[in-house]
Amino acid sequence: MGFTLDTERLYIGNPSGSGNILMSIGPGGFDLGNGADGYVTFFTGPNAIAGDNDFFWDRENNRLGIGTDTPTHKLTVDGYITPGTDNFHSLGTPAQRWESIYLGPSSLHLVSTPAETGIAYDWRLGIDQTTGNEGNLVFVQGEQIAISIDSVTGNVVFNSGDELTTPEYIRIPEASTPPLDEPGFGKLYVDSGDNAIHFLDSAGVDYNLLITGGSGTGNVDSSQGADGYVAFFIAPGHIAGDNNLFYDRTGGRLSLTGVGAADAFTVSGTLESAFRIVIDNESPGGATTLALKENGTYRAWLEHDNSTGETILNANEDRLVLKTVNSERVRITSGGLVGINETSPDAHLQVT
Repeated sequence: MGFTLDTERLYIGNPSGSGNILMSIGPGGFDLGNGADGYVTFFTGPNAIAGDNDFFWDRENNRLGIGTDTPTHKLTVDGYITPGTDNFHSLGTPAQRWESIYLGPSSLHLVSTPAETGIAYDWRLGIDQTTGNEGNLVFVQGEQIAISIDSVTGNVVFNSGDELTTPEYIRIPEASTPPLDEPGFGKLYVDSGDNAIHFLDSAGVDYNLLITGGSGTGNVDSSQGADGYVAFFIAPGHIAGDNNLFYDRTGGRLSLTGVGAADAFTVSGTLESAFRIVIDNESPGGATTLALKENGTYRAWLEHDNSTGETILNANEDRLVLKTVNSERVRITSGGLVGINETSPDAHLQVT
């Protein structure tokens, strides 16, 4: 400890005689060595205190910055946030859980700018909070819900648009007469008793839609029918059929636009729905699944497990990728690593 007449300061140094100045006091106040307004001080060695702009406290706005001296929130980190040990730590615990981890309230937002897409888009994958729909998983653009998945039944509902396009077909499993659990809606199904296509209307009337041509009389035009053709009215009181609507009665399959169905229902062309397409699994212990295949191989599916109540979006590959405007935004690897704007995440959550 010493006092200098020229600077009129009291210096406190290292008693070991190393020469390090720990602190000085004078007319200007305290001097803690290297530092500037907002720098958070830390030891740089034994008995040596300093600071720099990589560890910064914004005292006017009460914000802390790591790797930046311009924090914009309570904690701003310029760099990766990773656990100290790979595949060991968790974000929160069963007793001390985070309420939400999100880019928007209860949602993961995928946002584009006018420079990217002409106008700004805000697509989000989130949980519906509106009265009567609480808990449903929704895909939303702005305020318009495009797709919703019921949190209880797992039913997938298309809320807007009039077209559903599939690369191949829609599979309909055989079932006994389904229950009328949705008043106002009919159901198309393949009956497990006669392997025929049936329509159950909202009043409970069950229609067998299989009418084969080739041997009919009266109103059936046998000249426009053959084995497997499904008959339909071509004029009042006049029924005929052609191979654009074909039923394989041996395999129990229906095809649209062309003979030959690989599954229970095959469409060669566009399948449109002006309202909704519902996949309903009546088995209480089974799973309701919307599957995507490529050349006979399952690639991905959206599934609701009736036994656990879980709704699952699954990719049969080593990664799951979410994109907007053909640009990758989110990636989940087979090892459970998540990257946001990061194509090669090396942490449980890596944001770039």
